[in-house]
Amino acid sequence: MKHQCNFCNNYFSTKTNLNNHQRKAKYCLKLQGSSRLKDASICDACGKVSTSKWNHQLHAEKCKKSSRIFTLIDSNDKLKRKNEDLNVSVKMLSKQVDDKNNTIKELKTQIQILQDKLENIAIKAVQRPTTTNNMNKTRVECAGNVSNCFRWVNYVGHCLIKSVEVEIGGQRIDKHYGDWLTIK
Repeated sequence: MKHQCNFCNNYFSTKTNLNNHQRKAKYCLKLQGSSRLKDASICDACGKVSTSKWNHQLHAEKCKKSSRIFTLIDSNDKLKRKNEDLNVSVKMLSKQVDDKNNTIKELKTQIQILQDKLENIAIKAVQRPTTTNNMNKTRVECAGNVSNCFRWVNYVGHCLIKSVEVEIGGQRIDKHYGDWLTIK
């Protein structure tokens, strides 16, 4: 006696085979609109549908595509995290470079200001004018050429003072020269 499936019209030799077919055959379960098919497990790697969790586990252990895909997915996730970390590092380094560039600009500006001040001080030091004391009519003159005033010498008095005159009431009382500064 042959047993026929009411859903797919296939014939089976025993009632047990028919029952197993109606319980496990995916195409027949689709025709039945069975809720068992909705609970079926699908292999992420190859797409095979398993109607029982046991069969799905057995398949997943043997499926070569499955292990390769999970390895690739894991590697891809690691690379994404590493890329995100690198992007954060690049942004931080970019900000540090910008901060350093701003600091360099500020320091260059300060250096320029200090150079200008130093230049003004040097100009004033070179332009030592003749000084006259109105009470005693004392005059001090710079000896030599103004451009030669900056150098190291043993007797500073020779370079600083050419001569000193003391006048009282328009009459010269005394005149001293730089040479007098070396007499002990």
